[in-house]
Amino acid sequence: MLPALAAAYAKTNDAKKLAGLMVDSETEAMRRLVVAAAFVTLARTDEGRKAADAELKHIVDEGPPMAAATAKIVTGVIAGRADGMAFLQELVP
Repeated sequence: MLPALAAAYAKTNDAKKLAGLMVDSETEAMRRLVVAAAFVTLARTDEGRKAADAELKHIVDEGPPMAAATAKIVTGVIAGRADGMAFLQELVP
């Protein structure tokens, strides 16, 4: 379920909109996970990665606590070229 939702979010929203969704989901853990997975999906291309990195950095620096923590995790997964989707799927309750 998570990969399909992430792909839909990544396809229908740009990085700036995804950042807004993450910041606005401070009390919605599942929504944060879907947006995090959308960033991982977006970062599969060079252009998408640049946009994702910029927006995630902004969230880490100025976002609310849970969004900032999630953005740090996603930034690390993207930078390490890890299988971010598999990792995020383990966090789904």
